[in-house]
Amino acid sequence: MRPMPPQDLQREAPASRQRHVLTVLFSDLVGSTLLGRKVDAELLADLIDELRHIWRQAAEDHGGMLLRTQGDGGLLIFGYPHPCEDGGRRAAEAALDIHQRANALTGFPHSPPPRMRSGIAAGVVVLSPGDIERGRLDLVGDVANSAAGLLKSAPAGSIVAFEAALGPHANFFTHVPGQLPLTLSILGRSNIQRRIDATAARGLTTLVDRDGPLDQLRAFLSHESATDTPCMLLEAEAGMGKTRMLDEVIPRVSGTVLYGTCESYLRAEVLQPFMQMLRGRTMPDGLALDASVPVSTERLMELFCEWAAREPLSLVVDDWQWADDASRQLVQGLLQRAPRVAILLACRPRDDGARWIVDAPRLELMPLSLAGTTRAVHQWQPQVDPFLARRIHAHTGGVPLYVEELCRSASPLMLAQWLDGEEGGTPSWLAAWVVGRLKRLPQDLADLVRAAAVAGNTVPVHLLQAVTGHTCDAAVIQALAHADFLYPAASAGKLLFKHGLARDAVYKSIGLRERERLHAAYFELLAQDGTGDGQPEILAYHCRGASQWEQAASQAESAGDRASAAFALDSARQWYASAMDALDRVPDRDRSLSLKWCLVSNKLGMTCIFDPLAQGNDPTPFEHAVALARTLGDADTLARAQYWLGYMYYGFGRFRESERQLRDSRSVAEQARDVRLVAQVDATLAQVLAAASRYDEALPVFDEALAAKRRQSKPGSSMAIGSAYSLSCKGSILADRGEFDEAHRCFDEALALLGGTTHPVANSVRNWVAVALVWQGRWREAEEVAAESARIAENTRGLLLLVVCRAAAGYARWAGAGDPEGLVQTVDAVNWMSARGGRFYNSLHYGWLADAYATLGDVVRTRQYAAHTLWRTREGERLGEACCYRALARLAVRDGQFQRASTWLDRAARSATLRGSRREAALNLSARAEMLRRQGKDSPALALEREAHGELIAMGMHWHAERVAGAS
Repeated sequence: MRPMPPQDLQREAPASRQRHVLTVLFSDLVGSTLLGRKVDAELLADLIDELRHIWRQAAEDHGGMLLRTQGDGGLLIFGYPHPCEDGGRRAAEAALDIHQRANALTGFPHSPPPRMRSGIAAGVVVLSPGDIERGRLDLVGDVANSAAGLLKSAPAGSIVAFEAALGPHANFFTHVPGQLPLTLSILGRSNIQRRIDATAARGLTTLVDRDGPLDQLRAFLSHESATDTPCMLLEAEAGMGKTRMLDEVIPRVSGTVLYGTCESYLRAEVLQPFMQMLRGRTMPDGLALDASVPVSTERLMELFCEWAAREPLSLVVDDWQWADDASRQLVQGLLQRAPRVAILLACRPRDDGARWIVDAPRLELMPLSLAGTTRAVHQWQPQVDPFLARRIHAHTGGVPLYVEELCRSASPLMLAQWLDGEEGGTPSWLAAWVVGRLKRLPQDLADLVRAAAVAGNTVPVHLLQAVTGHTCDAAVIQALAHADFLYPAASAGKLLFKHGLARDAVYKSIGLRERERLHAAYFELLAQDGTGDGQPEILAYHCRGASQWEQAASQAESAGDRASAAFALDSARQWYASAMDALDRVPDRDRSLSLKWCLVSNKLGMTCIFDPLAQGNDPTPFEHAVALARTLGDADTLARAQYWLGYMYYGFGRFRESERQLRDSRSVAEQARDVRLVAQVDATLAQVLAAASRYDEALPVFDEALAAKRRQSKPGSSMAIGSAYSLSCKGSILADRGEFDEAHRCFDEALALLGGTTHPVANSVRNWVAVALVWQGRWREAEEVAAESARIAENTRGLLLLVVCRAAAGYARWAGAGDPEGLVQTVDAVNWMSARGGRFYNSLHYGWLADAYATLGDVVRTRQYAAHTLWRTREGERLGEACCYRALARLAVRDGQFQRASTWLDRAARSATLRGSRREAALNLSARAEMLRRQGKDSPALALEREAHGELIAMGMHWHAERVAGAS
């Protein structure tokens, strides 16, 4: 962390309001009110004066500013006027100094030594000129309040910081979790000096996509490289992992390697990296660094030259961009005078200070590939699904540190919400670094970058020129790329940001009024030249940014309709949610717009029915639609709002609540004489009853609803799509009951109704086919069907559909071939669902996992998944119940606890009876026979085996029948 020049600290306040990314430190005196009662007011005033001096000195020592004092508290800021990525580290260092100096204060009789408390937070604030009332600067934003709020529950002497404020610098300090979530209590300084070591202290990301560069560096440092040049530059942007690369490669080098780094935070000694190389290092005989003689470039050059004359020597200097002039002179001299010295300089491009090394090869670290990012993501967030991993890769540009920080900052569900545009996502330290680079650009380039950020991740050059009034020719484009902000896109005439995090940081640094002006300008240009025609997405985005809420809602709805028609349901969901949010912001919204809100919520529901996981198990919009519809006095609107709320509850696995809403919807629809809606509700109600294993109630409702739909539908129509799903659900009932031939006839009819469509409902049907094949023991066929389903699910980005088919395929692979990778695949799929709070039919998957781990003898995991299964059973979902009880019985039999095993099997039999499942009953007979065999009761076991074998053969469950026959 580089100390800021004193002149920066005295810089005048901004002439107008400006957004800044700041780190804020609030420090106050503990018990000042009580202290004021015990000591004279003048003594207390003397103490406060001393504290003001301490606050001011700590701020200046660490590149900050004492913004104002508030009674017995001081507010310090870091990152003004120049943003700094290590503001959290600066604030923590300053807080430790403040506490140490305050504790050392003396000369205040009859009172204990002062005790301080400090809080640290970071984020975007608005700064404007101050005055006598507001202090040096007027700071508006929640950051200062957040820092002060940390002190409410903080004990005397404590320093508490939000994790996000420290970011990768947290382990420069010893700390423990704070009392509040996502906070740290800082205890003191650690021995760590490099940021890579601070990162390593919390665990390192697996090194991926780096085999080629590692081999090149090892060869160069081992003097085995084909190149004759004595110097190589390892270039990488911040966060690419160049220091990590050096730590990995140095132990692989044969020969002597000396390592040093240019530290930017503390005031570094002259020739710092080379002094680090020599301290504590055993040198060849006759060589030594005399501590009594002043260090100079010439002395070190002679020492290194003599050392290299005895053996090949490799010097590695990290963060070369911060090297002092003496270090640069030393390297230049060594390259001229020491032929057996290989020098590797690791630096940031454009800031490397090594352009005079003309012939030095440059090895640039590239961003991670999608596969590499996915591996890194799964290290920190194993529950992240493939779709979210792709979005993280796109948003971070594959920069390893950004991937790690993003994954460390939130759960998969929160990450998905951030990437959907909700608040959060860009760590404060990273935003400060990006904005700091932006502020160093010439004004015309900075204007272009800001305007481009308003346009989005990609911007047409002609629009950018029109909005800003600046020329954007080849030289300017090259300068923007050189600054690492904007690059030519694959599409001619467009520029794009390297990654979404940088774009977001720039966008949030732009003032509200300026953002609105730029959005409005883009909208007007698009509307005038017709570019926006047929592109409601871009028009909706700019209307929203310009706070033109009614137009934004209309365009967002159109964008959602277009995405929905193309089965891009993830995009459609985002646009419908955006339209509803825009309607909520319309001032004095009238009744027609409230009706529109309810209509759009229905469309949102339509996009969620095949992937409720995308809604994050949150029914709030649909619950609000029902409440709003009640105030509008429109029966049709109310019935449909209740229907979609009921459907969402169904998709979330909340079957009891779903049934209540659907019955309410049916009642209102009947009163409104909406025959079509009544049929639709009945079909969905049958699906809910089936999910709750109330088969005897569900089947007649299915038959009646399907008969009604058959009279009205045609292949590929919306009615046919609904009928196809109902048929697949009916088929699932028949399959569970062991009527597999009838079940597959339902599935075949459903697929015929769909007529080859790529609609997601086809996946739902195939998934039930795969489950039925698993139940029947037709493992290879189940895998094949599920694999086809997975391919389509990935194309349509349907997470729930992908979970179901991946779980079925994985379990089939494990059960049929004993492949452990199949079991891993099932676990991953189940984790993807649980990370989003999903519960849809998950007792089935938990039951499979309990069965698998019981077979493997893994007691802990069996009980873990059995507990999940039985919890879902209490919620009314029983598909995995009997399988789970058989798994627990298997464990009990293995331990010789036959009475307990018998109890579990009795419960499995009860589950089969409740569902009328002939299939489960036969498997229960087989399990009980196995228990009797272990007890030595061969005769009754044989009778049960024969009965089970006959039942299994009758149902076409031949694999299971062969196992029973083999046991006997």
